[in-house]
Amino acid sequence: MSNKVDLSTAILDTALPNQVVVNASLLNTLNIGQHEIALNPADMTKNALFEAGPVFVRGAKQTSGLFTCRVDESQQPGTACLSKEARANLRIRSGDTVKLYQPEDRQLVDAYLVSLAEVVETTRGLSGRVFEEVVAPYFDSIPASFVSKGGVYTIASGMLRIEVKVTGIRGALPGEKEGEEVD
Repeated sequence: MSNKVDLSTAILDTALPNQVVVNASLLNTLNIGQHEIALNPADMTKNALFEAGPVFVRGAKQTSGLFTCRVDESQQPGTACLSKEARANLRIRSGDTVKLYQPEDRQLVDAYLVSLAEVVETTRGLSGRVFEEVVAPYFDSIPASFVSKGGVYTIASGMLRIEVKVTGIRGALPGEKEGEEVD
């Protein structure tokens, strides 16, 4: 009485140490932002990640993003919690799997210029200096925020809700000319 293994799906059944399942059921009890990921301490030590440090998360359809790690004891091992906006940027839903990686040096850039584009539907009917009064204070108030090219970020200020998309990041890495485009 041996258990037969289906070889066509055997590779899908193996769990990798850097693979976690996204769970959004605890999102209401947690206070995580759209640039943060909440992980169990066991998963953080297994993947050599640390509190408030960067983590490179790869989602579906070749999408990826940089997030800040947060420790959450209430998470089950092998699960992670992401906000609705973060899941939309990674093109995943609750219950999907993502892979966690330590970011390489070329992925961590001291950006001196981030190009943003406002989503037109969210700024319709607004006039004035939206960037100086809403967008700039939001990005200044986030400690160690990691933005990714192509990411859409929702900014809520009072009754106002604006979405901006990162269209480009310019930074200087060691050995590069200042102002080169960073992917």
